[in-house]
Amino acid sequence: MALITGKHCKLRRLNPGDTINPMKIAISLPDPLFEAAEHLAEELRIPQSQLYAEALAAYLATHGDHT
Repeated sequence: MALITGKHCKLRRLNPGDTINPMKIAISLPDPLFEAAEHLAEELRIPQSQLYAEALAAYLATHGDHT
């Protein structure tokens, strides 16, 4: 799992034993996208928050830091 840190969204790998204080956010998603994510999280047996965090980390890794 990756951790997004700092003002400029620097990405780093979490090490076993790392502790984090996750930020709670609220987002709006179209129903079909939410349902697809819900089913994928169930299939992968991971919490939805982990799925969203990993998806955002992958997006940021692909698109880089544009700040």
